[in-house]
Amino acid sequence: MNEQQFEIVRLDSEHLAAARGLFAQITADPTAEFFHPHPFSPVVAEDIANRMGADEYILLLVDGKPEGYGILRGWDEGYDIPSLGIYVTPAMRGTSAARFLMNSLHDLAASHGAEKIRLTVHPNNQAAFHLYSKFGYVFDRDENGQLIGFLDLNR
Repeated sequence: MNEQQFEIVRLDSEHLAAARGLFAQITADPTAEFFHPHPFSPVVAEDIANRMGADEYILLLVDGKPEGYGILRGWDEGYDIPSLGIYVTPAMRGTSAARFLMNSLHDLAASHGAEKIRLTVHPNNQAAFHLYSKFGYVFDRDENGQLIGFLDLNR
């Protein structure tokens, strides 16, 4: 059996078509109900691909096909601690794809000088909660009932 080839690329104009296809898949995926960092329209994909700034938007390519999406944002608004978000297609769940994407985002945050990362997760999204817990995120509940997790990148 062949090992799958994972690759991380920035969502830029070169990868716009792949991002639009993945965004359409996210929109159609009922299991993505808890992942809503922004609208997943073709216009938003183009805006992200052509944007300037410190925030990071990346695609996970598996054997050249877009199978995941990752975000580190907040720097453009002046925050020191970026907010992380990920999506992995149903076909890639249960593989090492999510772990690869998370590790890539952690490395990217560290390369920006971040000492911590934050994320939010809905309490009903147990799969995501367990994944983030395995990475060492420590959680509190916010006023809206969401779980807010922080990871210290220096540990």
